[in-house]
Amino acid sequence: MLALGSVALAVSSSERQVPTLMWLLIGFALVISVAAWVAGIYLVKHTRSLPSIANRLSRIYDSQGVVTADLDPVGTVLIAGESWTAESQTGRITTGSKVFVTDIDGLRLKVIPEATSGAETGSPKEL
Repeated sequence: MLALGSVALAVSSSERQVPTLMWLLIGFALVISVAAWVAGIYLVKHTRSLPSIANRLSRIYDSQGVVTADLDPVGTVLIAGESWTAESQTGRITTGSKVFVTDIDGLRLKVIPEATSGAETGSPKEL
């Protein structure tokens, strides 16, 4: 912006044009500054309202889901309305089976069939 201002000032030959160009540049700088400030406020408010990945993962840990693609040993499950990559801890689990989340490794869930989960860990959370 300073480069644009200095070029505009250097090109203008009349003393009368210099103040006009300077006020245009000041106005442009103010408009850009206000727009950046408003955008920053919006982004801060918007990102605060999004659930953090830690909150999402804590909701999923110890919960129950349904297999949507066979786990042999890796496939997908539907938990809390979200599709997740999952790995079976007990071998092959077929589509439609209910599973229980036992651990989370990065963004991959470790699961066991629901029948196994009740005997080992107690009752899982509902979907």
